[in-house]
Amino acid sequence: KVLTTPEEEYEEDEEHDIFQSLDIIDDDDADADHRNDGTDPSAEDEDKKLATPQHLLDDDVNNFQYQDRKPKWWRQVAGRRGSKAQRRAIQSMGSYRLSTVPYGQVHDLPSTFPASHEEIWLEIGSGQGDVFLANAERNPHVAMIGADVHQPGIGSALLRIQAGLEQNQYWRDYSVYSTSKDPFAETSEVPYNVEEKRKSATPPAGEAIYANVRLFSGDGMKLLHTLPTSSLDVILITFPDPWYKPDCEQFRLIQNHTLRDLHRVLRPGGRFFLATDHVVFFEWTLDVFSGASQLFQTVTPCPHRSTWLPVVSKYEQKGWDEGRQTLLACWEAKK
Repeated sequence: KVLTTPEEEYEEDEEHDIFQSLDIIDDDDADADHRNDGTDPSAEDEDKKLATPQHLLDDDVNNFQYQDRKPKWWRQVAGRRGSKAQRRAIQSMGSYRLSTVPYGQVHDLPSTFPASHEEIWLEIGSGQGDVFLANAERNPHVAMIGADVHQPGIGSALLRIQAGLEQNQYWRDYSVYSTSKDPFAETSEVPYNVEEKRKSATPPAGEAIYANVRLFSGDGMKLLHTLPTSSLDVILITFPDPWYKPDCEQFRLIQNHTLRDLHRVLRPGGRFFLATDHVVFFEWTLDVFSGASQLFQTVTPCPHRSTWLPVVSKYEQKGWDEGRQTLLACWEAKK
């Protein structure tokens, strides 16, 4: 979700090797780092094959398969490593990262966090951490996992955590949602007292702030494969890339088989929340979920956003400024 300036792009090859050894760049993103000059014909041929997979000839939405290997231009963006400060934070804040596990193994989530927590949440596409860190502050008894493929976003979130630890206070340089800010809010909506909840939220005894957070550098959909069955209470996807063009449908996060992955890791009664301002992606998601009624049931009305989307990110604000309404939905996992 975060782009860097040319001055903040790659430097020495040796540094890139260090990042690979730390599991900070996955294989696809590492490949992108060496293909950004566009001179690798084999990569171009691969992208051409990827553009028109056989299953795209079928009009049935449930036959699409999520493609985690994105087009070359996208991998070049995802492969950027951010500023020096962001990279230093990634290296020095290892205890706040969720590392990868060997093939065939799953994460031991209870031992990942220093204390027992009432619930475990996962945000796929946590970006710079606006929503992620706000939820961590408001729910200190909930273990929070954020996943993002963009290294500058991971680095920015870790910098915010680092600054909070140094000052012993939560990072709060965000825009709290309120109905007065929302140009599409209904006038009858009851305001939510965010400040009251913030004051009542304190970490468990003996725990430091942000002890309940871990960041995963990589594709959140891939992460699902290494999480234990029925281990999560909440999964959030907020303002993902909509991949709205017809020939890019296979890259959308929500597909028939990804719903099975989501259902497997959610506990019975666990909830999946979606926020987007793109109508095409929203309608696509509704369509896919409608075909998985044996796995999920729609939660109506959708729980108030203050309980899971308490802040306004720059992406949401940009959508408002351009006249796009935020569309929210929630589904509950069946047994």
